[in-house]
Amino acid sequence: MNINSMDDGDAAALAASSAATATKSIRAISASPRSINIESNKDFCRISMETKRIIEARDRLVIDAFDALELHHALLAKMLVLRLGERMKAARWMCSHQKPFDGRTAYDLISDGDVETVWDAVERASRQD
Repeated sequence: MNINSMDDGDAAALAASSAATATKSIRAISASPRSINIESNKDFCRISMETKRIIEARDRLVIDAFDALELHHALLAKMLVLRLGERMKAARWMCSHQKPFDGRTAYDLISDGDVETVWDAVERASRQD
């Protein structure tokens, strides 16, 4: 049957049939996880390995960035560690998009020369505790 020559009833029947077939396929896969083909499993293995690599690279970058903060803005870095309780939390906070910074990171502000706004946010947060 040519799709262009279908009337609304034929198109609806085809859509319903396709939906039913898709639903059966999804149920079969869900019921039997071993039915997933090996190529799909290899794809997920590659995805998993790449995700781990990216997370490790990000963690290294977070630490390296905080090392630079400690070197150039030591007092701010110390205040963040005291405020957040541990160095890694402080390092991650610096890399996180913050609402008070209009969705930017503290490093974005510092790179623009606006360390005062970062200090203000840290002091406000300290007063709220």
